[in-house]
Amino acid sequence: MDQDHQPEEVRRRMAALRSNLEGDVHNVTVSARAVAENARAMADWRYIVRRFPFATAGVAAAVGYLIVPRRSEVIVPDPETLAQMAKLNQVWVKTGAPKASEKQGGLMASLLALGASAATRFAMNWASEHFKSSVASAAKQAHEHTQGDSQERQPQASKYPPR
Repeated sequence: MDQDHQPEEVRRRMAALRSNLEGDVHNVTVSARAVAENARAMADWRYIVRRFPFATAGVAAAVGYLIVPRRSEVIVPDPETLAQMAKLNQVWVKTGAPKASEKQGGLMASLLALGASAATRFAMNWASEHFKSSVASAAKQAHEHTQGDSQERQPQASKYPPR
């Protein structure tokens, strides 16, 4: 190469490298933003439930099964087994009346709870429908009011077609 053309060649190559570098930096920035958006979406529990509904239901069932405690076993032993368990300190004795939380509700209590739940649901649905209808009628009245104002402001159309 010629000595006079060497600085020009270096400048041209440096300009080409700078333009490539700017494009590369832009691509890296766009890629990093896309990765951040994907990570944000994947961390959202709603996305996971929408994307994997059966797996989510399975995990929820497994967690529920593990969280719920097992029923305690009630054993009614004969006197010999009871004596042997007492010697080994394996006897638990509960005395006194059962607490309110331990009492079992009967059929009537279950039916009352079911009726109260149904009545509450009915009342909430009725109130919701009543609210929706009142909002819809108010919106209709407001729309009719604005239509009347706009018709008053517009000039009347001629009976005759334009020439």
